[in-house]
Amino acid sequence: MKRIILTSIITAAASSAMAAERAEIIVEVAPGADNIAAQVDFAEPVQDWGSTEVVSVDAGSVEASIKLLRQLDDVISAEPNETVNAPTPPEQPLHLNRVMSVTSSSETVDAMFNDPLFSRQYAWETYNAQNPGASSVSHAVGVSVPYRPLTVAVLDNGFTDTSSFNWAGGYNFATSSNSHSLPIGPDFYAKDINFEGVHGQEVASVIGGAQNDGLGNAGVLGNATFYASRVLGVDPASNTTAVLVNGLKWAIGEPVTNPDTGSAIPPIPEIPDIVNMSLGNDSQTSCPAALQSAIDTAHSKGILVVVAAGNTDGTGTLQLTYPASCNNVLVVGATDQQGAAASFSKSGAAIDLSAAGQDIPVYSSAGGNQVNGTSFSAPLAAGIIGNLWQDIPGFTADELTSLATGAVNPLTSGTNMGTGILDASKLQEDAIASIDPPDFELRHPLEGIVGAQDMLAFLDRGGANYGHKREVRINTSMAGKKAVVFQTDDTQSIASGGTTAIQGASGPRFLVDSWDSAKQYGIQKCSSVSGTGCSANTLVPLDMPGASL
Repeated sequence: MKRIILTSIITAAASSAMAAERAEIIVEVAPGADNIAAQVDFAEPVQDWGSTEVVSVDAGSVEASIKLLRQLDDVISAEPNETVNAPTPPEQPLHLNRVMSVTSSSETVDAMFNDPLFSRQYAWETYNAQNPGASSVSHAVGVSVPYRPLTVAVLDNGFTDTSSFNWAGGYNFATSSNSHSLPIGPDFYAKDINFEGVHGQEVASVIGGAQNDGLGNAGVLGNATFYASRVLGVDPASNTTAVLVNGLKWAIGEPVTNPDTGSAIPPIPEIPDIVNMSLGNDSQTSCPAALQSAIDTAHSKGILVVVAAGNTDGTGTLQLTYPASCNNVLVVGATDQQGAAASFSKSGAAIDLSAAGQDIPVYSSAGGNQVNGTSFSAPLAAGIIGNLWQDIPGFTADELTSLATGAVNPLTSGTNMGTGILDASKLQEDAIASIDPPDFELRHPLEGIVGAQDMLAFLDRGGANYGHKREVRINTSMAGKKAVVFQTDDTQSIASGGTTAIQGASGPRFLVDSWDSAKQYGIQKCSSVSGTGCSANTLVPLDMPGASL
């Protein structure tokens, strides 16, 4: 590759800066690209993550350097390597590790779990006029029947090993020099237990803290698998865009190089269904191109990326910053127990929906706390959506986002907080209503939805031979008519001499006793089970995939 020598230009641009001051730029590079710093004479290499590199330039020449870097054939994007933080909590948390036997401010939460903080989880209450900030989580979790447990990746800091939470694995990407830094590698657990040092663990506990184990709070997803991507340091709880980008790439199964060793970082064992990011930049409203590229890759893989809207600093509403300002993310604002926008929550047109984020019970190695912040609204929304997704895995991330933004309750006060407060029960109901089953479904009796007494009727007197039985399930309104099954010929016509009505009912299901797999069958709506007064002369073939009229 050609080496670009532009010292005179850069020197002129940096004339007002002290020579010792340096600034970092994150460069997204094309596959197979040569080292970027080696192609120019104004940048020094800092980190090489593989698909992204970090270079340093004179602090006064950042803008000029970026313009020049963007002209290189190997460069996809170049931007300042900004700082990313865990949001500053609006108020110090209420520590409950010594007050684990607590009483609820509301008496409507069912005692479904023995977790001592569960009675304070007002979002789990049933939404009504007395509970305007609730999300009906208890009911939704209670009726959930997981078909496929989900995998969740949490990008944060302060992950701790507790008996109430099981991390399947993780990786540390945080590289800043601070009092609790770890080398880039598989050791991602926090070494210091304080509020800042357990932020990620508390976030994770909202999504998937163990249920009914007598410790702390109860998470929404009791059967999910969790992976930690540590992208923030501790004291301060910050790092850079480059670390965030590569921590996200690892979390979604993309290749990443260890900049310290030059070797490939082992891939995440499972591609997650959901990624949660309760973090952000303090001031940058535009989404860095490298971060947007990683988020777009996650979206293309069908991964739902949930992010916190961010907290204000007490000076009023501020604009959303990245990752909340990025595309293809679900942005969650915070509300309080009264259903009002939390005083600390950022607001704006880019917020998709809201969830409880004030006085939220969490648990970590530091004990039980009640905390405030959009950091905890995002994982609550992620858990609620995941609770549905594990039951009906056929939904896509985009479909779930659309369903979630519609399954909401109104805020009692506040504007620009998305469509409303996410409601777990409404989400389930709307999801089921969105599935359009065929009017009639044909099943083998053993596949039907029947009780034990009904199963007895399927038994032949001579034994359990189900070969000549079928269940017909009716999913449509019959409007006073009967669903009649006909044995027919190739004509699929009621008028044909080879067509005979064999069985019928008005629903919701009935058993066909004399099914012959060698014959053809059709179905139609008729006035009587004898096959008279039918809605049409032409039958709809009845087979295992189902039929619609």
